[in-house]
Amino acid sequence: MLDIVFPHNNEKELAEMALSFGYSELWLAYEEKQLPKEKLQFKGLKIKIAVVNPKNPAKARRSSDVLLADKDARHYLEKTDADIVFSLEAKATKDFMKQRNSGL
Repeated sequence: MLDIVFPHNNEKELAEMALSFGYSELWLAYEEKQLPKEKLQFKGLKIKIAVVNPKNPAKARRSSDVLLADKDARHYLEKTDADIVFSLEAKATKDFMKQRNSGL
């Protein structure tokens, strides 16, 4: 099973919880400006870093393992190589007259 979590300066607690649940890998998602300066390491747990909506996808790709896109997903799908797109249903746009607006 794979979970991607969005930490708020609680990486240690998330790592302890992941280990208690039997996970061997933890994916941490950050905004580009919130990326940790040094590499995170926890004994017995492999850490992967994901960047959400990077301004500079090429630079973000070098410093992370996965690129995520949630808002303005169309731009990220057309212009970058985002690995995962999520929360399309949460986009606050109205439906068209004769069709649903899926957010994509």
